[in-house]
Amino acid sequence: ILQDCTKLTDVRLNDNQLDQECASHIQLLLKNNSSLTNLDLGSNCLGDTTCQAIAVSVAQHPSLITLNLCSN
Repeated sequence: ILQDCTKLTDVRLNDNQLDQECASHIQLLLKNNSSLTNLDLGSNCLGDTTCQAIAVSVAQHPSLITLNLCSN
């Protein structure tokens, strides 16, 4: 659902028990939503590899200002 929302600016998914299986959905969100400025993924279960994959997508994002990956 999130990948279809192209005008979101602030997404807060902290403390939702997101895991590695969610990484592809998060990457699609970043790819398809150029207006996103804040993404909070803190306090989930993403792990180092998933956080690194998300960081690659973030590096290519045109407008993201804030990314929270703490406590993963």
